Amino acid sequence: TTTTTMTGFEWPWQYSFPPFFTLQPNADVRRTQLDAWCALVVSWGRNNNVSQIDVTEASSLPVFKNPSISRSLPADSIMVVLEELAKRGNLEWMDKTKRRPFVMSSEGTCFGEVQLNGVSRFIHGLKPPVTSTAFVHCMRSAKVMIPSIK
Repeated sequence: TTTTTMTGFEWPWQYSFPPFFTLQPNADVRRTQLDAWCALVVSWGRNNNVSQIDVTEASSLPVFKNPSISRSLPADSIMVVLEELAKRGNLEWMDKTKRRPFVMSSEGTCFGEVQLNGVSRFIHGLKPPVTSTAFVHCMRSAKVMIPSIK
């Protein structure tokens, strides 16, 4: 079964399954579990307009904590999920200490780009580090072209 939040976000069935909050040692099961975690983090972020996470506070975010079953993903497992998102191209670290990641959509594009389809509207309202990271990412993926000024 799935549950829906007040914002209309539908939690996947795994979110109500206690073992989901413990990364499994079996490689095949763990791969499937990481697939589910990555999809969950990206869709939750998109639905809630969350593209930036503070790792030190991540364990208190609803995406990593389900109070209805008294379960939360441990901090070391959260880092495993975030590193997996980075490997898949859905996350870029904004600092060398890996404390603040910028999460992107499942297609490897920026949330705002998908929702608004315009760079000026995409950048509006984002904090400068996020703006820079997002803009560079969009440029790398050929989503943004800077016209030459003569």
